[in-house]
Amino acid sequence: MAEEFARLAHAAQRKTLEMAVDAALKARKKDREKTYLQILNVAKTFYGKNIKPESFENVRKAIQDPDNKWIRFINRVLDETDPNVAKTTLLNLGYEAFFRGTSMIRKNREKYDCNIPWLILFDPTSACNMHCTGCWAAEYGHKQSLSYEVMDKVLTEGKPLGLHACLFTGGEPLLRKGMGALLRRLSKQPELRIEIETNGSVDLTPFAGLSPAITFTMDYKLPGSGMEAEMCTNNLRLLSPDDTVKFVAGSREDLLRALEIIRQYDLTHRCHVYLSPVFGRIEPAEMVAFMQEHVLNDVTLQLQMHKIIWDPNMRGV
Repeated sequence: MAEEFARLAHAAQRKTLEMAVDAALKARKKDREKTYLQILNVAKTFYGKNIKPESFENVRKAIQDPDNKWIRFINRVLDETDPNVAKTTLLNLGYEAFFRGTSMIRKNREKYDCNIPWLILFDPTSACNMHCTGCWAAEYGHKQSLSYEVMDKVLTEGKPLGLHACLFTGGEPLLRKGMGALLRRLSKQPELRIEIETNGSVDLTPFAGLSPAITFTMDYKLPGSGMEAEMCTNNLRLLSPDDTVKFVAGSREDLLRALEIIRQYDLTHRCHVYLSPVFGRIEPAEMVAFMQEHVLNDVTLQLQMHKIIWDPNMRGV
């Protein structure tokens, strides 16, 4: 009985916040500050007992500061993101993960005497169908895999504990048997945010469009990888505004090919686009100069920070 009451209360609270988010999206060109404050007041009504008053006050001050980096970020999300995806993200990260999730995680931390993650990273399989030059993933072999049952159990048991987001990587996660069934199941749980990193060789047709809460970061392998012939180029037409294409370049030839693909498929108007240098083969400054030369203002430079922070020759780095 208590569990059913808690479920109904959660559904009612989420619906109330959903209506507030709808109002925020409709007010995108109007008084956003007023709308944000209304959402904050609704959240405080539900979770004021579990979150310190100064936390709400800090959020209020941020809302009232037009130069606050987080408010600018939220405004950018509202301006540049598909409304359905923006709504799902705000509900999942704002409501489920922050307001409700923080309270839940704190309670479970005390109850189970351990930290509860709000995000979990899965490698469904170490197997990969490609052998890209310089990639460390191939060193891990192809025999390590998680079963559908294990992944489903972790996510099912994790949700009540405060889990709100999941990243699938690998290996190539979409090669794992049962991933289609798992993603279809997860698509019916919109409060769970799913990100899938894929190498670009697996056809996304069975997976694309399952849910706004499921997004893809897809590699496009350039000539220097030795694997460009394996690319499923039809995937580039399936991507949504909240998906990402990532080009990892090691030479000017790679950069020119990336530019060709970006223009051929109009990627900067279709999804997010990242350019990343292969560590030790091309300098970031050269890549930035190329981006300036070709006015790639809508392309994001992504550095391999792990190579900078740690010894780049370490295994796994």
